Amino acid sequence: MTFSDFFAGAAFICSLWEGYLEDYSMQKMMRFIKKKNMKFCQIHTSGHAEIATLKKVVKKLKPGKIIPIHTFHPDKYSGLFDRKIVQVSDGEIFAA
Repeated sequence: MTFSDFFAGAAFICSLWEGYLEDYSMQKMMRFIKKKNMKFCQIHTSGHAEIATLKKVVKKLKPGKIIPIHTFHPDKYSGLFDRKIVQVSDGEIFAA
C-alpha cells in the first residue's frame, strides 16, 4: 500500500467555522484533499462539550490516549478519565 492509497475513499470532516477555510494553511489542506479525491464534509460545531458528553464519547470510542484541546484545564482530565492523557501545547507537534 502506498501513501496515496491510504487516502482512497477517505473523508475529511471539518468542524471549523467556514471563515477559517480562507486561511492559507487551510487552502493548502483543501488542495491536498482535492488531489487525493477525498470527500470533504463541512460541519460547524461550537468546539465546546460538557464533561458528561466527553465521558460518553470516551466510553464509546475507548481511545488509547486523550489529548485535551480547546480547554482551560487540561490538567484535570486525568481525574475525569481512566485513559492516558497527553498534554500538547499550542504549536507543538505530536507524534504518536
